[in-house]
Amino acid sequence: MKIFKNKDSDICYAISKGNRNTLSFLFNEYYSHLYNYGMKLLHRDDEMIKDCIQDVFLSMWINRERIAEVKSIRSYLFSALRFTVYDELEKSKTRLIRENKYHEEMDSELYDIEELMIHFEIKMERKNLVEESLKKLSKRKKEAIYLRFFQGLSNEEIASIMNINTQSVYNLISESIAQLQRFVSK
Repeated sequence: MKIFKNKDSDICYAISKGNRNTLSFLFNEYYSHLYNYGMKLLHRDDEMIKDCIQDVFLSMWINRERIAEVKSIRSYLFSALRFTVYDELEKSKTRLIRENKYHEEMDSELYDIEELMIHFEIKMERKNLVEESLKKLSKRKKEAIYLRFFQGLSNEEIASIMNINTQSVYNLISESIAQLQRFVSK
């Protein structure tokens, strides 16, 4: 392998022509410098810095045709690392915002589910209470309530079926509702 003596144009030319050995040489030569610089940028997250350095060299290899235009390898690598680190930080921030929003929505949805379950339980309790209260009504009151609210019949139709006058149906239903309200409110 040819060793370069800081001749940036020779290094850039070799990489632009697809010389992997030159890229490896460059990686080994600058890795610790880039790592230290990256740690100064972030003051943390060792793994993120290592990933960013690899991304810089991968990008350099993928875009190797354009590398021939680089005047200073050192400044190119440091700039590329800086850009990559800040880009990764921005992605992380966006990811964190998205995750927080997701958690808020999930919490809200869980709250909605809990609220729905509480509402359902209350509704079931009321239903059971109403059923128990209905059992305490007289036969005629039960029949009038059943025909009016479960079958949807008018007071006139109920009067005809039960063979009583319309006012009596009205009285039966009114008394039944009052009695049910007393039972339910206890």
